Amino acid sequence: MNKIKSVLAHIKQSPDLSVKELIMLVESLRPSAASNATEAQQNLDFLVGELKNDSELLAAFQQFIKQIINSKNHIRLFTELGISPRRSFITELLRRLNERILPDYIDKQELLSVIADTFYEHDDYQWVEAVNPDTWCDLFELMGFKAETNRMIVDEFNPSLLSSAQIIASRITSLGLEPEMIIRLPHIENYNSPFQVLSYEVNKLVELIQTPNQSLEPILQLYKHILVMLTQCREAIDNVRRGQKRTGVSISLVYLLLRIEQNIERLGRLLGSILGETKELRLTLAVEMFTRMIRFENQKHGVRQHIQENTEMLAYQVVEHTSQTGEHYITNTPKQYYKFLLQSMAGGLIISFTTWLKFILASLKAAPLVEGFLFSLNYAGSFIAIFVTHSTLATKQPSMTASALASALDDQKHHTINLDKTAELIVKLSRSQFVSFLGNLIIVIPLPYLIAWAYHHFTGQLIVNEAVALKTVKSIDPVHSLSVLYAATTGVFLFISGIINGFYDNVIHYGNVGKRIRNYRLLQKYFSQQSIDKISYYVERNYGGLMGNLFLGFFLGFAGTFGQIAGLPFDIRHVTLAGGSFAMAYYTLGDYLSGITVATSLLGVFLIGLMNFLVSFSLSLFVALRSRKVNFKQTGELFTLVLAHFFAKPLDFFYPPRKKNLSLAPDSTLINE
Repeated sequence: MNKIKSVLAHIKQSPDLSVKELIMLVESLRPSAASNATEAQQNLDFLVGELKNDSELLAAFQQFIKQIINSKNHIRLFTELGISPRRSFITELLRRLNERILPDYIDKQELLSVIADTFYEHDDYQWVEAVNPDTWCDLFELMGFKAETNRMIVDEFNPSLLSSAQIIASRITSLGLEPEMIIRLPHIENYNSPFQVLSYEVNKLVELIQTPNQSLEPILQLYKHILVMLTQCREAIDNVRRGQKRTGVSISLVYLLLRIEQNIERLGRLLGSILGETKELRLTLAVEMFTRMIRFENQKHGVRQHIQENTEMLAYQVVEHTSQTGEHYITNTPKQYYKFLLQSMAGGLIISFTTWLKFILASLKAAPLVEGFLFSLNYAGSFIAIFVTHSTLATKQPSMTASALASALDDQKHHTINLDKTAELIVKLSRSQFVSFLGNLIIVIPLPYLIAWAYHHFTGQLIVNEAVALKTVKSIDPVHSLSVLYAATTGVFLFISGIINGFYDNVIHYGNVGKRIRNYRLLQKYFSQQSIDKISYYVERNYGGLMGNLFLGFFLGFAGTFGQIAGLPFDIRHVTLAGGSFAMAYYTLGDYLSGITVATSLLGVFLIGLMNFLVSFSLSLFVALRSRKVNFKQTGELFTLVLAHFFAKPLDFFYPPRKKNLSLAPDSTLINE
């Protein structure tokens, strides 16, 4: 408090001071820790109290503040700070990286520089926002921001606010008529778009305000009309976003929508601080704009924030585009459960021959890169075969269900996070995972053994010689090898393949690939339109899945090669491949393996599968939670619900109930069984 008193005494003695004293004042108000809201509140309360109790000090303080405001240019502060510049996502990212190393220079004639020099700590926004807004309103009034006549507080700000409003309105009009917006709002030509006329209406409003002796009524009517237009602009943005599941999305479009939203929000606050219905509202909007500007200033070099702002919606849409595939991996009824079991057994059949081919390719002893490429073709071909035959690979479904999890989180009726529905879905996903493991392993352990026996019986040769068999058994030992760690790596690759699936589905929709194929003249020369339509629809529905499986195959195929070349302990272990490999190795070494070794190997296969599932599922759940902005507390509540269900009805995690189950929570949402 003494420091605040000292600065105020200096201002009272000589109000004709510079920004340096303002910096000193803010330093005296700054709490010892940005998170210390109590100290920040006490400091501001003390400042307000001192100004209220000393009229001479108050007059000097007002003169001090007005002098700083009058000596600076204001427009850049209102039109730039907190609004993404007209750059691409990558260009802005590089700018932020560059300015983190060497900060940009701001002209000292700009009020923007006062904000930057005064609130220079990267976490100042925390204590500024923690202070009661009413306290800030009191301080603003004491500084001369009276807001009594539908005008922004100090007359010096009024022209700048109006000019800034005109600039921002023109910017919104320009951005709203970008080709990417017009394409997604084709009806824009059939009526007056709010984007088209917004700039004109704001200019008209400014002219009315600046007209001498103009009555207030037409100004307020036009202001209310502009607020309606801003609402219509927001609705247009929402329409574009709602259509993104159908049309796809790109970072450039996300960046465009973000910029439009930022400008709409800023224009609303600027006009509201001048023409808000009540004095309290006008002051509140001014304070909100001030506190938000402090946050923007502190975060203007934030790389993480920039990436998060612009990729959050992209990630949201990529997650959404895994929905059709993800729903395929969730069983609700006993009938679906047994169908899924058969599909998993079919997947095990394909993986059995994949395992055989893997040993054949390994016996070629090709160069590492060649071997990695051959392994990749083997795995990718197998995964694509599983995909096109509608079979199932264990551990694949967790990586493909982020969309279903995200959809379950949405409570469309109450616009809240539905944890009960999500908990039910996790139960369903767990039993689907269990039956897929069961179906795969029912086939992938005995069939490779039979293949090894048949090959030996008819050719007299072993598919896996003793040295390779011993190496295989050791590679899945959970105690003396890194198999569990490698299984975690595989879980990451499984998750990434699911994201790639959604990404390419998004690319197909965003690029109108299906429509382009259907109207491709070269194809029309050689194929009937019916055949072309079938091709286009197949590409639209399956391209993402094909690419996801292709990438997964190459991830798994080249992982070991990368580790070998780099000299790092980096490899993969997948439960089905591990199970099939052990079965073939067991045929070769059966008489030499002890019961403990066999049990340890089977335990290794189990742990590999468990780690595959846990990692891919955890990452998918994390993405789903992030896409719906679920906080840490809600995450804990979600896991509590899942555990409660497990202890109450553990069988539900392994077999579907024959009747609908009610969630344990009293306000749960039913899932169709």
